[in-house]
Amino acid sequence: MLILAILGYNFSSFKKANKLQVFTGPKILWIVGSSLVHWANVEAKKYGRNNLGLGSKGVTTYWIGQPGLQIKDLDSLLDAKRNFLPSPHFIIIHCGANDLTDLELTGKGLMENVKCSILRYKALFKNVIIIWSSMLQRRYWHFAPLNAGAIIEQKRKRVNSVVKNFVIENGGKSYIT
Repeated sequence: MLILAILGYNFSSFKKANKLQVFTGPKILWIVGSSLVHWANVEAKKYGRNNLGLGSKGVTTYWIGQPGLQIKDLDSLLDAKRNFLPSPHFIIIHCGANDLTDLELTGKGLMENVKCSILRYKALFKNVIIIWSSMLQRRYWHFAPLNAGAIIEQKRKRVNSVVKNFVIENGGKSYIT
């Protein structure tokens, strides 16, 4: 039920910008991201919950997890998947944390890359609802320069805040903030 709440789903319709949008037929959910998505899928399969228990609600879940995924690779990954997966009604995106340790990529640059990708998905997939899953705090940032943790954490918070607001302004949702 939590995932249904995250999707803003009330079994036949949901509210979006003061309009009621009704989906008929099966609902398609893509969960896209880096290691966290990959390992969540592995665990879900282990317990026979690959569809997160949403099948009875008419939702089919597709996991698109790639360890080490960066924003710059997200578009090509989804381009490859859209050639053989059904178009999604919802896309949950959990990506960007692997970009944070690149100190040459500014927070502003990362924000712009994420925004461009989100707008692209809205154009490619008619009526898709984008859901941003915020980048999570880490105790240790792999490949980060020594003593860069505070800079990376500040960048993470700023990017999450800006992208969250952007997604919501463009008809999406933001969770895990």
